[in-house]
Amino acid sequence: MAAPDTSGSIRTIQSTKRTLMDELKKNKLVAAWILAQEEEDDDASAIQAFALLPNEDPELCWELILRIHAEPISEEVRAILAASPLEDLLVYHGKEYFPRVKAIALKDPLFRKMLSGVWLDQKKSPIWREFYELAGVKPKFS
Repeated sequence: MAAPDTSGSIRTIQSTKRTLMDELKKNKLVAAWILAQEEEDDDASAIQAFALLPNEDPELCWELILRIHAEPISEEVRAILAASPLEDLLVYHGKEYFPRVKAIALKDPLFRKMLSGVWLDQKKSPIWREFYELAGVKPKFS
């Protein structure tokens, strides 16, 4: 009698473990980034790791921005979230992520308010006009 094929089960368990570890790492990065911002620690590894994400892994960056936004953070930390990761994500990938930003901003007044901390350059950003209209603020360069 042949042994049952458990390779599918093993792959599923390994994939689940990877996902759980990824979730743990994401949660740790979110918590560490918030703590570093609250302590104004510019040398924190969480800040440095997050600074690379808008360009290197925009999807992960977007996910973490939303996770941080969902946390009970101060207005100062929320302003940093806007002026750093969110702004960088929109500078590098504005056309791709603006529809997502817009969808959330239209449903979430706190997220929409946060957009006022993002600066987009009209010469470098094809979405600047739509973005500032959504944010309800005048462009920073005018």
